[in-house]
Amino acid sequence: EALHAALPGSEEAVGAAAAHGAAHREEGARRLIVNHEAVLLDCGNLSSVRNIVGKDLTQTSLTRVPVEHIWQADRALRECARRLLGSVPRFQEDMVEPGSEEAMIWKHTCDFLHERLQATPEEKPGRKPDMSLAAAQAMRDVLQEISCMCAA
Repeated sequence: EALHAALPGSEEAVGAAAAHGAAHREEGARRLIVNHEAVLLDCGNLSSVRNIVGKDLTQTSLTRVPVEHIWQADRALRECARRLLGSVPRFQEDMVEPGSEEAMIWKHTCDFLHERLQATPEEKPGRKPDMSLAAAQAMRDVLQEISCMCAA
C-alpha cells in the first residue's frame, strides 16, 4: 500500500500534527497503517457484545460506523495516517476533502477512533494501550482536526 511505503514519514507536518514530534507521529501512523484492516473492521463491527476477534466488547457505549459506509470510514483512516506521516510530497496532493454526506461518516469515524484509542492502562482497564501516550495524543489531535473540519 502507498501509505505503508511512505513510512517513516517526514520531519515536517502541518495542522494539528505539526505540534508533535516526527517519531510520535510515525508511531501513530505505523500502528494505524499496519493494523488498518482490524481498525476498519472494528469501526464497522456489527456486534453489540463481541469484538472482531470474538471477545466481549469492553467499550459498549461506542457507536460504530454503519457497515454500508465502511468505504468512507476507510478514506477517513487513510487521511488520518496521511496527516500523521507529515509533509511527504507525493501525498500532499492526495488529500481529498469529503463531500457533505461523506463528511458525516468521516466525523463519525474520527470521533469513534478518538474514543476507542487507548493510551494508558487506566483508560481502559483490562486492555493494553494501543500505543505510547505521545503517539496517541498526536493521533487524537489529528482525529479531532479532521472531525472539526467535517463538522464545518
